[in-house]
Amino acid sequence: MGFKAAGKDDLVCKLKKSLYGLKQSLQQMNGEHIYLLYVDDMLIASRNSSAIRKLKNELSSEFEMKDLGEAKKILGMKIERDRVKGKLNLTQRGYLQKMLKKFSFDGNAKAVSTPLAPHFKLPAKMLPVSVENREYMSKVPYANTMGNLMYAMRSRSFRWLLRSGAFQERLLADDLFLAKVAMECGVGIFTKTAAEWERRRENFMKELDFVIADVVMAIVADFMLVWLPAPTVSLKPPIAISAGAISKFFYSCPENAFQVALAGTSYSFLQRLGAIARNGSKLFLVGTSASLIGTGVTNALIRTRKAVDKDYDGEADEVPILSTSVAYGVYMAVSSNLRYQILAGIIEQRILEPLLHNHKLMLSALCFAVRTGNTFVGSLLWVDYARLVGIQKVRE
Repeated sequence: MGFKAAGKDDLVCKLKKSLYGLKQSLQQMNGEHIYLLYVDDMLIASRNSSAIRKLKNELSSEFEMKDLGEAKKILGMKIERDRVKGKLNLTQRGYLQKMLKKFSFDGNAKAVSTPLAPHFKLPAKMLPVSVENREYMSKVPYANTMGNLMYAMRSRSFRWLLRSGAFQERLLADDLFLAKVAMECGVGIFTKTAAEWERRRENFMKELDFVIADVVMAIVADFMLVWLPAPTVSLKPPIAISAGAISKFFYSCPENAFQVALAGTSYSFLQRLGAIARNGSKLFLVGTSASLIGTGVTNALIRTRKAVDKDYDGEADEVPILSTSVAYGVYMAVSSNLRYQILAGIIEQRILEPLLHNHKLMLSALCFAVRTGNTFVGSLLWVDYARLVGIQKVRE
């Protein structure tokens, strides 16, 4: 291990796994302190302030060191303390501001998509050809900039989310993906209730059990309606050679039937139809599962209301669980599937994004309006469809 002991030249040191192979190594090493050491920077954490002072004195007697007092920064991250709530926070605000200033963006940065939106084409003819252009591009710190961004991106705040390849694929294709998830789930409950009132009017309170079932189903399904039809930039590894022909075909299909293909790639008409069929099958399962939950809640409410109000006993029957669930699954697979694929792949990616790429606030507002309208229209269609197939009847 870098040194020799007299009379023990033929021996080696055995490393203990509890010290060198586990995340809790530091606590195994010393139960009173936690050491955070990076090159020549050290943090010492302990519940006992006197123990920290004692340790500092012991280290100072053996090593040349400078005590900077209470820690305020570590590895470019600022340490913020809330002693009232007993919390510690880490922020990279200072690091990001420093990075912007380093690359001459300080005060001049504008919010744009990162990376470039899928409709941008980067052909080979854009490569620098002349000596002057090559010399100029050699001074553009692109790799350095990306390295700084990757360091910030890999912070603990986002690491759990970025481990998801499916999330990365959607965020690369649409930097507003998270905002759209929040929009859909946030307004879904309000637009769904408004649509129920529009269709039922004076029967709203009489059919409240139907309303609750529909809203519960909508909440469960809203997230999947954003997730499944969202355009992606594929990061999937190659499919196994032993996979069957059907598996290989659906593997090659895009996530959204109408999404823009990346430069150098294309999707056939059959592959785009395959995307509709694949998402339809997934949404059928989502819709059926969501309906099972919704109708279960409705039936529980009906039984509770009958037990409390004896006059209500003849006003409502329990909702048929199986037929309602299958009907909602079919509705999701057909109506919702097509509407959201058109919304994400055509209206947002092919129309709004190219027009308003550099105007994020306006783009977000229009996406919010379009998605709110789509949710409202979908709610109206569901009530009409449910009555048409006979799983919900108008109560007089």
